[in-house]
Amino acid sequence: MMKKLSDAPVVDYREIVTTDATKTTLYILPTTNDTAIYISLHLVSKITTTGFLVCLADFIAGFENDGGSLTRVDYVSNMYYESDAAYDVEIEVSGTSILVSVTGKAAENIKWKGQIIKVVC
Repeated sequence: MMKKLSDAPVVDYREIVTTDATKTTLYILPTTNDTAIYISLHLVSKITTTGFLVCLADFIAGFENDGGSLTRVDYVSNMYYESDAAYDVEIEVSGTSILVSVTGKAAENIKWKGQIIKVVC
């Protein structure tokens, strides 16, 4: 049972376009001390000019912020497809934030769309 509104899962949608092979942040999820965090990420991307499928991803990951030290405790990829090894999706720790980043390909406009569900305890 939820005790307060802030205990409710957070659903967030993001969309970006990459134009080169630079790693680009799609989500920055700040965390607070002494929390456990579960995230579920669903992502799809395509080349904007052709509609050609670039990447599909379905990840779940668990994190723990113990007194300001954030660590990833588990990570599972339910589905991961990339049409070229140049494309990439990553879920990683940066300080006390969880970052989801994507990498496109040189000279290609790629639209990345994601949905993330975050549950904090």
